[in-house]
Amino acid sequence: MAMIKDLIFLALGTAPSFPGRVTPMSYFLLNLLVPVVLGAILAGVTHRLEKILLRLIREKR
Repeated sequence: MAMIKDLIFLALGTAPSFPGRVTPMSYFLLNLLVPVVLGAILAGVTHRLEKILLRLIREKR
């Protein structure tokens, strides 16, 4: 439970704020969604590169 509270604090803590302003949920969603999407893209690119390199290694043998 403490980990969830820490994640929410970190996600909302990066939002611009000033006294009396309520942080919108969009910051929370963006701060969690962007790393997940970028990680998925990086995993896909890495997987494709691995396939290409393995294919090239097999052809050289």
